Amino acid sequence: MKPLLALLLLLPLVTQAAATPQRNWIKILNYHEVAPESEIKNREYLSLDDKKKSTRAIYLAVTPDKFDEQMMFLKESYATPSMNELAGKMEKNEPFKENGVIVSLDGWADCIYKYAFPILRKYSIPAVIYIQTGNLKAKGALTWDQIKEMSDSGITIGSHTINHPHLSKKQKNEGAEDYEKRVSRELESSKGEIESHIGKKVEFFAYPYGSFNDEVIRLLKKAGYRNAATVLWDKNFPDTDKFKLRRRPVTNFMRLPDFVKIFRWDAEDSHAEFAD
Repeated sequence: MKPLLALLLLLPLVTQAAATPQRNWIKILNYHEVAPESEIKNREYLSLDDKKKSTRAIYLAVTPDKFDEQMMFLKESYATPSMNELAGKMEKNEPFKENGVIVSLDGWADCIYKYAFPILRKYSIPAVIYIQTGNLKAKGALTWDQIKEMSDSGITIGSHTINHPHLSKKQKNEGAEDYEKRVSRELESSKGEIESHIGKKVEFFAYPYGSFNDEVIRLLKKAGYRNAATVLWDKNFPDTDKFKLRRRPVTNFMRLPDFVKIFRWDAEDSHAEFAD
């Protein structure tokens, strides 16, 4: 992106901020697949949770060209802290020095390594990738070597459970004790498996479908996670609940001007219907 174009796109935001001083914030973007349209069009997912086919793939994927354009805009316009930096500030309740954006990706598909990773490296953006471990033996899945390479390069690896369930929902005839055991396994086993392959602590989590409750949060803390991301869109401040981090899914239908608008101070739109 040309610097002049970035300036023109940002001008309304700058004018608004000058008129109304506000606390600095961190916004978190939620991506899934980054792949050419030829690879994602008409693809269907089969959820491990409800066994129903979904044709949301085209919504949840972003083409490499769009992803590159968006990452360039972020690098030219905002701070791009790591999730570890965000966690440290929030744990100390320290104010953010400037507005920033964290890039996160959920999933298991190797297109994250093939298409998103080179672009993130190009712009030195320390994204966080939440891995769903249960699908890593499927065709087209990330390999542990790829995941470790991304981790070694500065990408943060978090957990997105094993089987991608609605964590807040009990299964049929499931008692409280069995529910706790099942959820604990999703949180702890995925964490342990990732740690054994990358040689680092896994401290960050993303709720599948944005589904959580107080019991899930209790079990996350018990398992040693430092924070967890939802799909509720808003700004994050130092005093935001660490286990209810606000995050916004990005879809393939978003043009650059639309992408820029979501960083306006008053942007409160929710795209939770596209959450995965």
